[in-house]
Amino acid sequence: MGDTLSKPVTDKHTSTFETTHLNVGCCGMQGWRKSMEDAHVAQLNLEGDRTQALFGVFDGHNGHLVAKYAGAHIVDTLVSTHAYGDKAYDAAFVETFEKLDSTLDANQELRNEGGCTAVSVLLTASQVICANAGDSRAVLCRNGTALPLSSDHKPSLAAEIARIEKAGGCVQNNRVNGTLALSRAIGDFEFKENTELPWDQQMITALPDITINEIGSGDSFIVLACDGVWDVLSNQQCCDAIKDGLQQTQGDVGLVCEMVLDRCLAKEAPGIGCDNMTIIIVVLKPAFFGSSTSS
Repeated sequence: MGDTLSKPVTDKHTSTFETTHLNVGCCGMQGWRKSMEDAHVAQLNLEGDRTQALFGVFDGHNGHLVAKYAGAHIVDTLVSTHAYGDKAYDAAFVETFEKLDSTLDANQELRNEGGCTAVSVLLTASQVICANAGDSRAVLCRNGTALPLSSDHKPSLAAEIARIEKAGGCVQNNRVNGTLALSRAIGDFEFKENTELPWDQQMITALPDITINEIGSGDSFIVLACDGVWDVLSNQQCCDAIKDGLQQTQGDVGLVCEMVLDRCLAKEAPGIGCDNMTIIIVVLKPAFFGSSTSS
């Protein structure tokens, strides 16, 4: 890659949060890239509910400003929707992604600043709701097994190709119009200029896929990360690394985040492991279930 440094920036920006119900670690590392374009959000005690929280990872491309904007505004945008108040969380996420996208489109200072993936997890007392647009990813560790909460949106997928071509684009070398290596994102408005089609049918769309899973006592943690992590580790490898790390560190979730990023960092560039990396680990504590969890 032409945008790699001679040596990686391995400084990590780590934060941890803990309530009676959750233990959360967040970590970002620039790595071999010349700039850091990721953003993330971790909002606990959402709307005053200690079992409700929102987490998100936003992987920027062609700049960091869209990712920063999405991370800064997703919580307020989500909770302000009528669907959220009605607990129609799937509809609330769709409306939220559309609002973030349309607001950026109307912002002359930001609309030409690239785009970002967005994977978000809303945690309630009984459910984990995931909304994803792009190739960042969320995974739930259930009884030690990785359960994917999202699917990557790549231009090579048949359904994505059909939408891209209908909107007037093409897929070349697994990239939209030969340039963008993902098929859904917030921003990237140069791919959203077909005035005959609605927002969710553009070449690049911000429309998220939504999954809803009931939470049980066998669920131990949720991990969200950008593709810089998933390019190196499979879902199961990542869950195994986190599980082992939590045991080794006696539950130091921030340190475990750093351990995962160190494991994913390439020893030399270019190649896999040279991207920006951001990870959030959400450990569900026994009090979350009202009884002990199994790992």
